Amino acid sequence: MYNRILLPALLKESVLVSGMKTKETRPQANRILITSLMVALYCPVATVSLAQEFLTATEKSALEKEKKIDNRIKVYQAASARLSKLMQGALQEHDFARLEQGSENWVKLLSASLEDIEENVNRKKKSRALINFEIHLRRTILDIRGFKFKLPADQQNQFDSWLDRAEEAHKKMVGILFPG
Repeated sequence: MYNRILLPALLKESVLVSGMKTKETRPQANRILITSLMVALYCPVATVSLAQEFLTATEKSALEKEKKIDNRIKVYQAASARLSKLMQGALQEHDFARLEQGSENWVKLLSASLEDIEENVNRKKKSRALINFEIHLRRTILDIRGFKFKLPADQQNQFDSWLDRAEEAHKKMVGILFPG
């Protein structure tokens, strides 16, 4: 937040330094510039956390622009792959806070994608993108399930609930692909 306030002032100060005509005022402007730089470097900057956003800006813009459901499904699949890699990396590093964030975001992504798919997919014609997404989801669930035993016992119940919600989304996708 401080960086957003100071950066315009910093830019203004750098123009002052370069435009100084007298040698007496230039050292003072240099001190102001250096002080502004130090404050900008050491002040915390607000970042977007994974807990707030489960899609990147690129993924969001691709979803907003895309009219075809098959292309949106491909974006969902790419986002799911990104989040599952994040979760697997967190499991391997025993970073359980990042695992919790990633798992929650992955389940939110699956719910949002399933909602979009249910509303817009042609149920008479089997979508190749949906088939690929279903295969990806099935494999990802199996891979992540294999990591369950690396978790502490107190976190396994929460992990099971995420996997159960992911499996529900997977079953609904299979139901869309193979009604009956």
